[in-house]
Amino acid sequence: MRVIIVDDENVFRDYIKSMGIWGKGEYKLVGEAKSSREALELLRNTRVDVVLMDVCMPNENGVYLSTQIAHEFPKAAMIAISSYDNYDYVRDILKNGAHDYILKNRLTQENLETALTNIGRDSEHISQEQKKKQDRNTLKSWIENGKRLTLQWERKRKMFLIGNLVNLENMDNSIKEKYIKGILSILEDNEAADKEVVADYFYNGYFVIMICYNDFTTEAELLQQTEISKIRAHNNISRIFHINLEMKVCPQMSSEHALLSYIRHCFHRPEASEEKAGNLTLSLNQRKCLYIALESGNIEIAAAYIEQIYDDINEQEYGKIMMITSELFDILEKACMDVNINLDFIPKNEKLYEYVKKKNKENLVSSIIGLYRNALKEIAEHRVTYSEKVKAAIYFMNNNYEKITGMSEVAEAIGVSGSYLSRIFHLETGKTLINYLNDIRIEKAKSYLLLKKLPLKQVVTLCGFNNYSYFMNVFKEYTGKTPKEYQSGIL
Repeated sequence: MRVIIVDDENVFRDYIKSMGIWGKGEYKLVGEAKSSREALELLRNTRVDVVLMDVCMPNENGVYLSTQIAHEFPKAAMIAISSYDNYDYVRDILKNGAHDYILKNRLTQENLETALTNIGRDSEHISQEQKKKQDRNTLKSWIENGKRLTLQWERKRKMFLIGNLVNLENMDNSIKEKYIKGILSILEDNEAADKEVVADYFYNGYFVIMICYNDFTTEAELLQQTEISKIRAHNNISRIFHINLEMKVCPQMSSEHALLSYIRHCFHRPEASEEKAGNLTLSLNQRKCLYIALESGNIEIAAAYIEQIYDDINEQEYGKIMMITSELFDILEKACMDVNINLDFIPKNEKLYEYVKKKNKENLVSSIIGLYRNALKEIAEHRVTYSEKVKAAIYFMNNNYEKITGMSEVAEAIGVSGSYLSRIFHLETGKTLINYLNDIRIEKAKSYLLLKKLPLKQVVTLCGFNNYSYFMNVFKEYTGKTPKEYQSGIL
């Protein structure tokens, strides 16, 4: 049971913290606050089971705090503490759902432990299954009817996943119900102290999983943790039920309304009618032709095939456009991996949806061809026959372009002198080391400008330039445009 103390008196907070019940058994003190405002901030960022609160505090008092907790954090239990033996002081807090009221001068470790034990017993009356049922109903109401999520969920960072089990609807009802119950149990078994998981089944084999994170640092870590949860749940379902629940992480949207539209779109994607009109994915012949074009390094042929593929798709067939675009990127990435090139600018998962959404079909085709063109250029450079030392230098620069501060680092990394490397590198490539490194950095900068909404100064840093003015000059020299002109011309 995770408890926080809210009291404006340091002495009383220290008294509570000194009690021997914390950390030794089921009770854990996870935070303290000296005001209602601090308490609410703590609640929004930490999972809390019980709030031990003073009734009389400056500014927003315990009554205000209990009202906010009842509305925002209905699962958190409350114990009111007061210096005054007057029921009027705590009546409103008890109305807001406080479990107990203890006078400060009578508060001991024993009666606090008794109060916490009673809260535990009361919560047992509402089974975990009932709580999950309430949470699932809230999630279902949001997705099906657009009703608001609880404030406790709204204020947390959330990630959504969509799972699909093909042919689930064709099963016998009793078998289907057992599968659904078992799958939901596994999906929600991912819950931990730093996150809350709610999952529910909707229809046509679709499940929705919502993960609310209490603690997070960066968006990258948020996505990483979600991917780990997805893999763990997928493997457990496969191991126990011997079925494949296909799962994907929903993109992070600018608003919950946009996210809701995306989820509903996934449910209602007209797959059956589209399959009758044509395949949702590339044909084997289309794949073969693209691989041949990439192998030969002929961008004109590749571009012609890409244009032809999209010519056969109606602008309104959004689901098909998404899947075809994803496959084209997979083909490009595989071709690059064959020559040890890592394409870190390929949009995936949540980035792919935003990438496609922002473009009409004509702009999308132009953008994809541009990515193929850049990738083919890198592939061609990797296939040129260079000496081992020059290839090692190129490999090192491609993988460390953002960290290199001087050409001596490249020479040192491959075990030769700087003058020797400069001489053979220029002889074999026709470029100086710094010019080749700037080639790499500018291509990366173009990719960031094309695919990601990042401040220009951040792009400069990510690409390894330490000087903003130098970056601007090099970019203009290589592309004939300023970064802003380049970005305006491709979006």
